[in-house]
Amino acid sequence: MQSRLRVSDPDHSALRSAARATVVVPSAIAICQLGLGNSNTALFAGFGSLGVLVFVNFSGPRNRQLAAYSALLVAGAVLISIGTLCSRSPVLATVGMAVVGFVLVFSGVINGYIAAGTNAALLSFILAVMVPATAADIPSRLTGWAIGGVLAATATLVLFPERPRDDLRSAAADACRAIADLLAEPDQPGREDAALAAVQALRKRYVATPFRPTGSTGAGAALTSIVDELTWLSGLVAPVKAGEAESDVARATIATVLRESAQRLNGHGGTIEVDRLVELRADLMGGLIRRLEGPAVSDDGYLRDALHSTWQLQVISYATLQIGALARTAAGARQPLAVDRALGTVRRLVADHATLRSVWTRNALRATAGLSLAVLVGQLASVQHSFWIVLGTLSVLRSSVLGTGASVIRALFGTIIGIVIGGALLTAIGSNDVLAWVALPPAIFVALYAPRAISFAAGQAGFTVAVVVFFNLIAPTGWKVGLVRVEDVAIGFAISVVVALLFWPRGAAAVLRRSLGDAFEASAAYLATSASWLLEGGIDGELTEPRRDAIAREHLLDVAVRQYLAERSPPGQRVDDVTTLAAGSVRLRVTGDALAMLGHQSEGAERPPASNLRGDVDRVRAWYAALGTNVAAGAAPPVPADTVDALPRAVLEGVRETAVTGNHALMVAAVAVGWASEHLDLLGRLEDPIARSAARVAPSGP
Repeated sequence: MQSRLRVSDPDHSALRSAARATVVVPSAIAICQLGLGNSNTALFAGFGSLGVLVFVNFSGPRNRQLAAYSALLVAGAVLISIGTLCSRSPVLATVGMAVVGFVLVFSGVINGYIAAGTNAALLSFILAVMVPATAADIPSRLTGWAIGGVLAATATLVLFPERPRDDLRSAAADACRAIADLLAEPDQPGREDAALAAVQALRKRYVATPFRPTGSTGAGAALTSIVDELTWLSGLVAPVKAGEAESDVARATIATVLRESAQRLNGHGGTIEVDRLVELRADLMGGLIRRLEGPAVSDDGYLRDALHSTWQLQVISYATLQIGALARTAAGARQPLAVDRALGTVRRLVADHATLRSVWTRNALRATAGLSLAVLVGQLASVQHSFWIVLGTLSVLRSSVLGTGASVIRALFGTIIGIVIGGALLTAIGSNDVLAWVALPPAIFVALYAPRAISFAAGQAGFTVAVVVFFNLIAPTGWKVGLVRVEDVAIGFAISVVVALLFWPRGAAAVLRRSLGDAFEASAAYLATSASWLLEGGIDGELTEPRRDAIAREHLLDVAVRQYLAERSPPGQRVDDVTTLAAGSVRLRVTGDALAMLGHQSEGAERPPASNLRGDVDRVRAWYAALGTNVAAGAAPPVPADTVDALPRAVLEGVRETAVTGNHALMVAAVAVGWASEHLDLLGRLEDPIARSAARVAPSGP
């Protein structure tokens, strides 16, 4: 029993949130109940302030939080008006809930702020549609919503203000610094282990983030990309060695930009001089060309080392350039974006998820079905306070039968305990309104503190006590209001279980496998197209659609991974395996980007013979496509190929032959082919760890 009641609030965030609600919620209710003398207004003020304080946690700069709260209050006002107009018709109420529920839940995929405000917006509509009223009641309802919402939003920004450390951005900054330290002093003991540990911690933090930082544009999308770029960069930096003056200058420049990026991610000022990396890449290419013109180019070892070391620094500098640009955006630096471009990216993101293969779409449909059915039952049953049926459905509906069932048991247990405590409290209070007002603040405190610091069941118990006291103030009915809540939420729980059984009861496991398969196959196809562009040239726009498809599959996979990890709480090894597979598909697509960039650098020049490289491309594409097919089917992965960590002789000969000509464009094209071989070799070396992760996932499913 002691372990169940153990309090865990290490950063005191639950304490601050509960203390804030203890001040705000009773104040909002008192203003409307005692000051305005309107119970209907008090109802919406109480639940409006609770909804904003409990369900919403907008992050980012203060001005963006203010804008997000303002948008939420406006949206809530619109939803309350619509809900009120639909509240006296079961058909309109059910249809309205279906439309509003799907739009709100699905639109969360566009932006993290929308996702964070979804439940509060849903609460405003549910309360309005499930408490029958006429159009004449809309002003009083909006008054209550405005009073409660404004007080809650203001308190969040100024009362016990949390300037919480953004753990994900902080972890990204730590990873930047650790990689910079490794680059600056690669021979220093412990630097490589520290860098790899920092990146691993970053990925774990990203997976554990409740609302994935994503969206069509802005800081969230930038932060997601930084996680992928740092993971990619860490695999390249570890083998870097010190020694040559040119290499030392390059490493120092890259390390400086990484440290500047860390500073910005941690909220400090300063600039990130990414332009130095563009100059550095040009200097590295120029230095390599000069080395190839020397007599030592006839030595295979020298030539391999020259190509490999410069390729490594080029790739590291490009990844760092991306990280620097993304860090500026993730840290809040706004960049102008044309409206038509922003709308276009939103349309594409919505189109990516407009499929039953999207976990986000499935969740939206599941929530829509559950909430609509709950509204219909509540409207037809004519039970007292029937909105609790819908709230009960919303509070326990999860993405799988097991998750929903466990939530139902905990919630019902907590509600019953709350009835017992609330009934005893009201018996002691009797008809004394003063004592009831005195009891409300501590009841609100427990209701807000318990779910975050103790447990979900404790939170349900505390919330029930607060509701019993709250309703006894605005419409005295004694402890029986608690029994009404038990009856109503039990109906809502039953609806949640039925919906969970009917709509994808296994949760995200199956769709995760298919998403992994689709991502690997799409990225492999894009890689092959990029390689053809590099080796043979092509028409403008040839890469656009394959790359777009690969990125779309990444979006679907990202949501599926997060949903799976959130609903299953798998062991650490399973988390590593799933994230390794997801990162592998991103690595494949990023390699396609690298080959496309090399192809553009070689435009206008004759490509050197590279028949063996075409064979490598075909083999790599076939292996990763087969991996995707097997993962989707739950089968064992294909056997990784034996790789040779050396540039093929044919590639070396092509570089050597162009070096003799002294033609700069031809030499650049030959180097591009050599670097493409390096990229393919890296993908080949990744096959073994990816296959091992796939083998552990495939036999029993994710």
